[in-house]
Amino acid sequence: MADLAGFAGLETFTFDVDVPYPHAAWRGRVRSSNGVGASLPEDTVAAFDADLARLLRDRFGEEPLMVPHRVFAMIASVPLPDGDDRHARPGRRVVHRGEGGGRLVEPDDRADQ
Repeated sequence: MADLAGFAGLETFTFDVDVPYPHAAWRGRVRSSNGVGASLPEDTVAAFDADLARLLRDRFGEEPLMVPHRVFAMIASVPLPDGDDRHARPGRRVVHRGEGGGRLVEPDDRADQ
């Protein structure tokens, strides 16, 4: 199994969202990207920005521009330090106290909170 940096119970999921951008904000985001503002001469960036402003106005006149994004998320848990194969679950947490010390704490266990 691949090294998971000490985590266990790895789960992943994705979902799609449309993020609204006013045209000016989208142009700023594109200008700041590595392929434009970070690598092109200033006059070329200005010309690119003017062309992008025209394209947005002519082809995507309605504001805000809805830009599809895919969100990737990863959830993992921390195994108990003593090698116990149980994992912290929602509503529980692992409390660490010094070298090798740790235990699973239930939500109603107020001794360590």
